[in-house]
Amino acid sequence: MGPDGTVYVADTGNDRIQRFTAAGAFLGAWGVEGAAPGQFMYPHGVAVGPDGAVYVADTGNQRVQVFGAAYAETWRAEYFANRWLIGAPVLIRQDAAIDFAWGSGSPGSGVPVDSFSARWTRYVGLAQGRYRFSVVVDDGVRLWVDDTLLIDQWAEQVASFDAEVNLTAGYHRIVLEYCEISRNSEVHLNWTCLTAPLTIENIRESADPIYVQGCPGPTQVTIRADVWGESPLEFVRLSYDLAGGSWSSVFMTREAGTERTFGVTIGPFSQAYTLTYTVIAKDTKGNQAQSPIGSVTVRECSTPTATRSHTPTSTPTSSRTPTSTPTSSHTPTRTATSSRTPTVTWTPTRTPTLTPTLSGTPTRPPPTRTLTPTPTRSKQYVSLPAIVKLWLNCDPYGPNNQPASAHGPLVAGEGYADYLCAEDPEDWFYFVISSLERIVVDLVVPANADYDVYLYRDPEVLFPYGSKTGDGLAEHIEYQPHQIGAYQVRVTRAAGAHYSATEPYLLTVNYR
Repeated sequence: MGPDGTVYVADTGNDRIQRFTAAGAFLGAWGVEGAAPGQFMYPHGVAVGPDGAVYVADTGNQRVQVFGAAYAETWRAEYFANRWLIGAPVLIRQDAAIDFAWGSGSPGSGVPVDSFSARWTRYVGLAQGRYRFSVVVDDGVRLWVDDTLLIDQWAEQVASFDAEVNLTAGYHRIVLEYCEISRNSEVHLNWTCLTAPLTIENIRESADPIYVQGCPGPTQVTIRADVWGESPLEFVRLSYDLAGGSWSSVFMTREAGTERTFGVTIGPFSQAYTLTYTVIAKDTKGNQAQSPIGSVTVRECSTPTATRSHTPTSTPTSSRTPTSTPTSSHTPTRTATSSRTPTVTWTPTRTPTLTPTLSGTPTRPPPTRTLTPTPTRSKQYVSLPAIVKLWLNCDPYGPNNQPASAHGPLVAGEGYADYLCAEDPEDWFYFVISSLERIVVDLVVPANADYDVYLYRDPEVLFPYGSKTGDGLAEHIEYQPHQIGAYQVRVTRAAGAHYSATEPYLLTVNYR
């Protein structure tokens, strides 16, 4: 407890220091995981001196950090008697704001009136959104936000500069460096949030037009959007119209390696029409946002330029999404009108039955086409490093292609064999830890596929992930958790890579 009654708490699991009034009202917090000044790694203790100085036992970094009583609301300022920020600072103090116009004077004791430099550092708690940082300066300036250099104008000048950046909710490290070369000296920094509590922007489609099922060219479309909000998201979904006039709605998931990009793939479609859609988002505070209506054209197959011939011995692969591709031939032994388009229909059973339907008026009856599917997959048990219950179908743990339907809880050390295929492009699992021992995730990938694995604390927070490029490469994650509770694992195909509907992957998670 500080001399003014402020209570300081070492929030070990979240790598930060929190402050409260004597009555328990929250005053603020600072710190994130890391080793830089003002960052912590499992701080286990905090003490306050009679002068209000805050001493933090930064256990994971094996050091003690000392902060002024007003550290979370003020800037740590370091002034140097040269314009290059080298050597020891001649003055260190806490500045309430970066808003100075010294003119021809000195910033403080020991600092010359010309040819000096300064560095200000602060952790600032910000709501999620897009921010514009503005600097007015005479002379040079550099600005970092979370170690990203936004402004770099180190020269003799009188000027103003702006930079915009998207930030997640939480504390962000802001560093401003300044140099005075000659004559007057001046520096000002401020920022503003440009976004509403919840916004949807930058909507794009992977292809437009697309084509009906069975045509060459893209028959599916991936729709992506960037969603920004001040509060955690409850859901992001895509609503789109079907050809018959009804609407369908599917959840969009956050894409790997991104903070706020959500996407979903829809299709194929059975007939040509103009597909219209909108993206809808809602956060945990009840704020909602909806995008303008977008559209994608679904077209019929292009008119063929040659007659078609079907190989009568075609045998489809036994997967949940069979695809029958007719063989093109220029041999004039079978002719049909150009409107003769083969289509494939199937019944939604584990063992697909393909019935080709040919329209048009052929010059002679076509030969009977016999499709011989491979035998139906059956439940089997295989010998693996851990006992694995393997159901040989596309999605033995499905439906689990959304965070809300994740399969689990996973048993530590047990292997889980599953498939990815066109109808099941990703799988979600979850497990629950009761200690802070290291989490280890291993993914054995089929030889002819390239899959990635991701670890989440919840659907909105991404932790380190495995994304080796290349078929058959196993993925591996090791993560030191800071909180007990539920975690989620997502397995998905790498962008543009192969997947195998006939060979399973093997997922194993070790935790305690």
